[in-house]
Amino acid sequence: MKRLELMLVAVCLLVTAALFAVSVSQTQQKAKSEFEHLSEEGVDALRYRMQTYLQALNGLAAFISASENVSETEFETYAETLDLDDLLIGIDGVGFIEPVRSENMDYFLGRTRVYTRSDFAVHPQTEGPDHFIVSRVAPLDRNIETLGLDITFEEMRKETALRARETGMPQLTPRILLLQDETRQPGFLLFRPLWKNEFVPERGGMVRGAFHGWVYAPFVGYRLLAGLSPSQGRSYHISVFDGLVADPDSLIFDSAKQTGAVNTTAGKQVVSYTITNYGRPWTVVYTSTPVFDAYFPYHAAIGVLVAGLLLTGMLLFLIRSVRVRGDALTELAELRARQVDAQEKANRAVVDNAVIPVFIMDGDGRILFANQAAHDCFGYPPQAMVDLYFDEMVSDLTNLSGGRYSTPPAPGAMVRG
Repeated sequence: MKRLELMLVAVCLLVTAALFAVSVSQTQQKAKSEFEHLSEEGVDALRYRMQTYLQALNGLAAFISASENVSETEFETYAETLDLDDLLIGIDGVGFIEPVRSENMDYFLGRTRVYTRSDFAVHPQTEGPDHFIVSRVAPLDRNIETLGLDITFEEMRKETALRARETGMPQLTPRILLLQDETRQPGFLLFRPLWKNEFVPERGGMVRGAFHGWVYAPFVGYRLLAGLSPSQGRSYHISVFDGLVADPDSLIFDSAKQTGAVNTTAGKQVVSYTITNYGRPWTVVYTSTPVFDAYFPYHAAIGVLVAGLLLTGMLLFLIRSVRVRGDALTELAELRARQVDAQEKANRAVVDNAVIPVFIMDGDGRILFANQAAHDCFGYPPQAMVDLYFDEMVSDLTNLSGGRYSTPPAPGAMVRG
């Protein structure tokens, strides 16, 4: 019985554990699915914001292409219409970079000083035959340091600009430090190549002409990535790294480390994406917050576990009660059997030792039992009278005595069943 108890308890515990694991797994899967949905919305928000940057540069490219020469005032006015602070969150400004050969530098400076300012100068001085110079930038008040900048002074800026010209596609630099950013946070330049359009009737209209330069937008990483969605900072934190791996040395932005950030404790859910952002790979890691995790408690799983343990305990108690009751009844039956057996033995002893014959017969007069006195009285050996008929024995006795008993039978000498 104890083995059966152990087997039933083991089965109940296994079923409880299985149901608990299933409930936990379902809760985890639901939380994972919801978090992936939130993180995908965050990635979409990032891509959308970058697309707005490119759309602004496309408009600027169209504006420059449609003008013979763009003065500093006209460029500033156009930049104001973009409403950078409200519509293009994160962008520090927009600018135009012109490629200039060393032998054409004097001509470039003379022309540019006419349309911008008389003290326009190129900086820093660089070696090499090609120079990529910022000839227009706006808003000027916060980008004045970059006016006249020759971006070939730094290899990453130069290589990204060349790649944009070669591919004809917008390109993003690796993380750099922007001259106009006093916070010295990781920043980027988004280059959009621009060609002069020429009307060629033989080719059906406007065709791409000579390379004209690049329109570009500088932005600081944390301004781009802050507040991408309402869930950011509440349900999850976002960490963005420049490159294919989440290298702390390549960190661009971490919402959990921003001033005033709440719920900075890491949660249970982590999702990582690698996106290509205008030719530049970024690794984006989303980590849930305790606020998000609280929406997916394990109450159901705990309820299943507690209920399973309670039911197992109740079943164990019931089985043990039945076993104890069965053992008690068995013991009582054995006691009664011993008592009956003892009583029978006592009665048999009384009968066997009686001095008068004692018979036990069935309804037909067949002897079932005769004590020793009966055997002695009738002259039979022990147990020889069993299965004999008493009437036959009495008839024999009557015949011998002439129809009468020679000796009256002793009172109580015969028991008829």
